[in-house]
Amino acid sequence: MRRKRIELPGDPVRQLFKGKRVLVTGAGGTVGSELSSQILHFEPENLVLIERSEYALYEVRKRLGRELPWASSRISCNLLDVCDRAVMEGLVEREKPQIVVHAAAHKHVPLGEENPEEYVRNNTLATRSFAEICAKHGADRFVFISTDKAINPTSVMGASKRAAEMLLLDVARECDMKVTIVRFGNVIGSSGSVIPLFMEQIEAGGPVTVTHPEVTRYFIRTSEAISLVLQAATLGNDGQIFMLDMGEPVKIVDLARDLIRLSNHTVDEIPITFTGLRQGEKLFEEIRMSGESVHATMHPQIVITAAPQPNSPEIQRWFQQLVRACDESGSVRPVLNSLIPEYPAETPAGPLERPLVNPTLAPAGAIPTA
Repeated sequence: MRRKRIELPGDPVRQLFKGKRVLVTGAGGTVGSELSSQILHFEPENLVLIERSEYALYEVRKRLGRELPWASSRISCNLLDVCDRAVMEGLVEREKPQIVVHAAAHKHVPLGEENPEEYVRNNTLATRSFAEICAKHGADRFVFISTDKAINPTSVMGASKRAAEMLLLDVARECDMKVTIVRFGNVIGSSGSVIPLFMEQIEAGGPVTVTHPEVTRYFIRTSEAISLVLQAATLGNDGQIFMLDMGEPVKIVDLARDLIRLSNHTVDEIPITFTGLRQGEKLFEEIRMSGESVHATMHPQIVITAAPQPNSPEIQRWFQQLVRACDESGSVRPVLNSLIPEYPAETPAGPLERPLVNPTLAPAGAIPTA
């Protein structure tokens, strides 16, 4: 990734999680399973795992049993859908988690363009509903996994995450539960991501497909992403959005060339072809929105961003419109646009290529100004 590994201290995290009742949603995913593993190392009283994929839940339980056999009695595996409010409320009422980490989400941009209502139901509406349930039943902290695609979103996936951020900040205004939002870029090697795809294509003899010769993305190691999430749980007080210094953006075509070379091939043997940006994809990702201020934390690689937040009555009216749009299978895009003006209200004719704006955070140890 052409940068130094980021290491964050574990002692504050241990103090927070030790002896606590913890719940993780999306526990079978790349982020969720690593979260579960690291949290168990901090010796919680119990760890409640929620996952709607049977196979993913089976795999995470197997992994945790292999890595931490002594902790198996502390783990509860629950095959549930976070969109089922009644079932989720029953579970939270029974388990009474003190710390909740909400990692469950749909994340693939092209699929979100084909299934906008489902992405909004899962990523936005279920997040709000789940946070309300957790606050009602006395959770102390709610940590939400967001994405850099929520910044000036051009896709349903990004807009659904940005909408969830805004709804959660509204929940935070009305309850005692501490709500923390964590944004980061692409997790290296996560399921369905570009690196496993490139490796499959190389193994098959090519070609390796890249959308655009100039497309760049931020990448973060899984361990770094999880360190950020857990550190944010210790730092977050009330309605804050955290962002990690993800270094320089990586040119995807350079990443493809590196993987071809590391696989003992050349681009003559394994060609690279360009397929064009897909619907909703950006040429460049960004690290903050217009109007967002940036503030330092005690960790030089973690900053707090603060975006303007509409008032509660406006959020409530908008939320009801979004619920109706999903229930009636109407277009959710105009409703998303009404609260997120930077998101296009209609499906654009082709992929958007947003110009590169302030593409990196300051070097490690420095904090950018607003």
